[in-house]
Amino acid sequence: MHKGIGLLAGVIGFCALSAMPANAVQITSLAGLTSNDSIDWSQLGPAGTGITGAHAVISVGGVNATVSSGGNFLVRLDQGLGWFGNFANGDHLLYTGAIGPDITISFAQPVSGVGAQIQANNLGSFGARVHLSNGDTFTENGLSTTDADGSAIFLGSLDATADIASITFTLDNAFFGGTNDFAIDKLFLNTTSTVKPVPEPSTLLLFGAGLAGFASMRRRKNNV
Repeated sequence: MHKGIGLLAGVIGFCALSAMPANAVQITSLAGLTSNDSIDWSQLGPAGTGITGAHAVISVGGVNATVSSGGNFLVRLDQGLGWFGNFANGDHLLYTGAIGPDITISFAQPVSGVGAQIQANNLGSFGARVHLSNGDTFTENGLSTTDADGSAIFLGSLDATADIASITFTLDNAFFGGTNDFAIDKLFLNTTSTVKPVPEPSTLLLFGAGLAGFASMRRRKNNV
């Protein structure tokens, strides 16, 4: 294959791969989310408060959101006061009330990243899932204990653009069943993504055209 043709093929291949849209990435730690905002569930009332229907909440930074569940019922609990799991002692939690099947948070203004610690009520292994409004879904396996040491798994996502309008937490499985029975800790947000965005396709096409022209001129020069 002629060098010029090889270079052109490489450029076309690079452009085709690089032009693919950026997708959200799974985040399994608070550090990975590089959070700059959060929603604390204590604003819904003291431990033991029952919440019916959708309820408005607001982040520390002023992001308005709505929390709801398909079961139309949630409960505010604290680690060590109504909930005896492996969140950090005293953390403010949101619990499905064993009704489930989900906890969904919808944002008035889409965010770049979101995540929270999650734990099944039944002790033992479990599988957690988050589903995002942009269609992405991620899963992680955890272990539910009574250690009150902050070891509950963290599950969330970070995107290159602020296109996450909602996140839904569910359980895929839990020891002794109970997929409707779980709680999440404080919800952390990223409103300014640190994921490196993919270059726009138009920019890549111009770049590719330039390299292709360079290869063509080089080929003509070599043939002189």
